[in-house]
Parts: sequence; structure tokens; C-alpha cells
Amino acid sequence: MIAAADYLESTGQVDPDRIALLGGSYGGYLMLMAMARAPERWAAGVNLFGFVDLETFYSSAKGWMQKWIEDQIGSPEENPEFYHCRSPITHCAEIKAPLLMLQGAKDECVPLSQAEQLKDRMKSNGRECRLKVYKDEDHFFQKEATQIDVMRTVLEFLDRYAAKGWLEITDK
Repeated sequence: MIAAADYLESTGQVDPDRIALLGGSYGGYLMLMAMARAPERWAAGVNLFGFVDLETFYSSAKGWMQKWIEDQIGSPEENPEFYHCRSPITHCAEIKAPLLMLQGAKDECVPLSQAEQLKDRMKSNGRECRLKVYKDEDHFFQKEATQIDVMRTVLEFLDRYAAKGWLEITDK
């Protein structure tokens, strides 16, 4: 993600001060790590149901998900340093750009507690972080009304922090 932003800047076709990140699920995890590792690079970030703390994510995972995590990185007992160093929450004090998180309350893959942990930590660090919870949604937003609201919320957020008034959002 950082290399992609560097490339975009090198083309001269983007404003380097207005590059934002958006990712969902594992992509949400990746964008949070990029925001922490290159904090000056980003104008804003949008996390859609991404996990933020590998250890609590592992402990809340059930069945196949926990097995998948173990297959990828081992358990927290086997690999504690990896779990610590590769968790966005460990590095969230470095995040400077405003962050929007959108999460389904009924998400069984990445539970709401993941987003709540990060929101609390970001707020305690004096960082701008907004969490919007969709009470009837799971890991992926299925309802048309939710999808429309997600798009509107994301566009309004990006317009405020990255596009800076360039977007025209209408009801059409």
C-alpha cells in the first residue's frame, strides 16, 4: 500500500496530501497497518470490519477460523511476538489520519469488539476515530439500505478529509 501510494505520487497525477486508504476484512487489517507504518502518508482511512488485535481476534474465533489463523501464523502461545508486532492496535498511537470504521454488530467472523478496542485506544491517544455500527448486519453488509448508507458515509468522510469538497453527493 505504501509503495502504491509512492508510485501514484511519482506519476504526478494525484495530490499526495489526499491519498486515503479503504479496506475490508483482511484488507481493513492491511490498511490499518499501513496507516500505522507510514502515518504521514495518508489523508484518511476507512476500515470495513477489519481485525485489529490478532490475539483477541484469535481468542474470539471459532472453528475453521481459529484453525485457519493457526495454519497461517500459529497460536498466540506459539508465536506471541508475531501476534503483538503484527497487530494494528499495537501501533495505533502512530496513526495520525482520521479513521472511519464500519462494522456489523452480528459479525461472527470479525466481532464488533475488534472495532471497539481500536476506537477506544484511538480516542485515548487523542486521535480522530469514528465507529458506525450496523445492528442487523454480519461480516459483509447484505441489506441494500445498509450498502447505500455505507457508500454515503464513506463518501462523506472522504470528502471531508481527502477529497476536500471535490465530491458531489446527491440522492440521484
